[in-house]
Amino acid sequence: MDLAQPFCLLGPAPISGDERAVVWRGALLPVVLPSAGLSPAARAACARQLTAMPVDQRVDWLLSGGDEPGAWQVVTGLERPPSAYGRLDAVLAAWSARESARLGWPAPAGGLVLVGADPGGRAVNQLRGALADVGELYAALPTQRWSGALVLALGHDDPPGLAGGRDLLARPALPVLRVRELPSGDDELRGLLAARLAALVLALNAPPANGWPPWLRLGVAEVAQAKGRGQGPSPRAMHQLRSEAGTAAIAALLAEDTVGAVDRRLAGAVAAWLLNARRAPHFPALLARLRTGERSPAALQAAYQCDPERLVRER
Repeated sequence: MDLAQPFCLLGPAPISGDERAVVWRGALLPVVLPSAGLSPAARAACARQLTAMPVDQRVDWLLSGGDEPGAWQVVTGLERPPSAYGRLDAVLAAWSARESARLGWPAPAGGLVLVGADPGGRAVNQLRGALADVGELYAALPTQRWSGALVLALGHDDPPGLAGGRDLLARPALPVLRVRELPSGDDELRGLLAARLAALVLALNAPPANGWPPWLRLGVAEVAQAKGRGQGPSPRAMHQLRSEAGTAAIAALLAEDTVGAVDRRLAGAVAAWLLNARRAPHFPALLARLRTGERSPAALQAAYQCDPERLVRER
C-alpha cells in the first residue's frame, strides 16, 4: 500500500511539485515527498491541483493516473498546439501507443489510423483532401491541434468512446472521425469529412467554458462542407442569403444559445463572410474574445468591426 496516497488524496493542496518532489505547507516545516515514491493515483491528484506545474509533466501525471478527462481538459485549454509545450508531444505519443495496443488498432500510416474496411482507399484519399480544405479554411489558425495520428472509423460498429450515435471524438491524442456509410459521391464524402474536421479543430482550440457559440460551430462546419464539395462557398450566394434574411434574423442568430434553433444555412453564410480570405486574419481575434466569455455581437464588433448591418451590406 502507498502510505502517501491518503495524504495526497485527502490532505491539503500541495504548493509545488515537479519530477523530483511534491511540497506541502506544514505546521512548522514544509512536507516534502519524493515524486517517484508516489503512486500514479497520488501524482494525478497532485497534478489536478498544481495548475502552475509545467504542462507536459502535469498531463503525464494525469494520464499515468488514469485521469484522461482531466488531461484532455488541460491540453484542450491550451492556446497553442501541443508541440509548443516541452515534452507534451512525447507524453501524448506514449499514451496513444498504449491505447492503440489496448484496442488492437493498426499502426498509423501517414498520420492516420484506419479502423474498418476502406476498399480502394477511397475514404482515406478524401480525408487527405479534406485536411487540405480545412487547412486553407483556418489559414490564420494552427490547425494541427492534436498530437500524432488521426483515427478514421468506418462502418456501423461503435468504436471505443463513440457509442450513442456520436460521430466525433475530439481529444488531443487519437481523435476519432466516424463515418457509418460512405456517400456515393467523392465530393459528398470529402465535404462530410471536412465538416467534421472543422468541428474537431474548433473543439480543440481552447474553447470557452460553455463551448463555442452554436452559430459559429454550425456555420464553420457548413463552410467546410461546401469547400470540401467544391462549391466555394460562393460569396455572391452567401451575400444573397444574408440579405434575404435581414439584420433582425442575423442578430437573432448571433444571440442564439441552442443548437436546435440555429438556422444552419444562415450560420454558414455569416461564417463564410468571416472566413473570406481577406478577413480570415481577424478570426483568431474573434476566438480570443469569445474565449473570455464575451458575447458574439460584441466580439464581432471588436474583432471585425462588424455588425448585422455590415453583414447584410457587404459581400
